Amino acid sequence: MSDRKERASPDRSSSERSIADKSGYVVNFAQAEADQALLRAVTQTLEAQSLSFSDLCKRSLQLFLNSSERFNPPELPQSVAALQQQVLDLQVQMARLEGKEEARQRYALRKLEQQMRELGDRLDTLERKEFLEQQVRHLTDRLARLEIPEAIAADASYSSRAHLDNPTAPEVEQVPQEIDPLLDRLGPLLEDF
Repeated sequence: MSDRKERASPDRSSSERSIADKSGYVVNFAQAEADQALLRAVTQTLEAQSLSFSDLCKRSLQLFLNSSERFNPPELPQSVAALQQQVLDLQVQMARLEGKEEARQRYALRKLEQQMRELGDRLDTLERKEFLEQQVRHLTDRLARLEIPEAIAADASYSSRAHLDNPTAPEVEQVPQEIDPLLDRLGPLLEDF
């Protein structure tokens, strides 16, 4: 169907016409396939039910209009703009939550890094302490080895005094013992331990 024309009385303007005055309409069917298929269906229905075209149109309009009133979809409670606003609000809320989560993760990462630095410092301190303890043990061993020759030298000097009483033995001069400079510096450390 392509055109719908109405016949109106020539003495009234279009704004003054009422529905009662609109008594006739013309329906034109175009050469398009859809219009031609509709025309064939109308012709078959008119022949089968022995109706006039006017009666068929009235019945079809009644069915269409009444069914459309019964089956009108309910109006949506919210407009598209309201839905868009809700979507924007949700996006803002998501961004805020993502920001909070990122901040929480950054804080947790900083705390972990700080704890790792503290543990590294403690490990360094323990390694230094272990190193110093090892050095002290080493120096103690060296000192013990040095004290043994001194004890032997002391015994030797005692025996040499005994020989002094004996005139046949020549007098032995005591050579001052050299002090190890490392032991001299570490001596106070050993005393602290």
